[in-house]
Order: sequence, then C-alpha cells, then structure tokens
Amino acid sequence: MAQYKIGNRYLSEEEYESHCEVNWMLALFVIGAVMAVLYAGSAVPEEWPKYFRFLVAGAAAIFSGSVLSFFAGYIRKALWFSTMLGVLSGVGYCLWVAV
Repeated sequence: MAQYKIGNRYLSEEEYESHCEVNWMLALFVIGAVMAVLYAGSAVPEEWPKYFRFLVAGAAAIFSGSVLSFFAGYIRKALWFSTMLGVLSGVGYCLWVAV
C-alpha cells in the first residue's frame, strides 16, 4: 500500500488521487474563469450598463469554470495522452532522421 506525504499528512493512494483531482479541478476552474472574463469583457458592448456587463462576465466565468472542472478527469487524461504521443513522435522522428 503506497503512502504519499502531503504537508504534514500521509495519504493513501485513493486519498492522494482525490487530492490530485481536486487540484486539477481548481486549476481548470481558475483557467476557465479567467478566459471567460477576458472574452466576455471584449464581447459585451460598452454601451451596456456596468452592472449588466459585470453580471454577464461573472456568469460566464462561473459557467465555464464549472464545465472545465467537471471534465477535469478527462482533460487530465487527454493531456497525459497528448504528451506521451508527442514524446513518442519526437523519438520516432529522431530515429527516422538517424536511419
């Protein structure tokens, strides 16, 4: 049974996976929220009242952050898969050039 030390706590493998999943969810929520606020700020016309622009940007941030955090497990696996595919492609390219 594997144990991982996080701060002053020792976590089992299941607890560690849960901890990593929560970290991914938080990071993806923040990334999605920032991207949504930046896009909503440029997409909403300046003529609209400031409170309405604020509400639109806030709703977009919460929605997009929630969607990204909901799919955190799939995004994590897709990122891992694409990284491994990139490494294998790089190795294959180096072998192709060398031969």
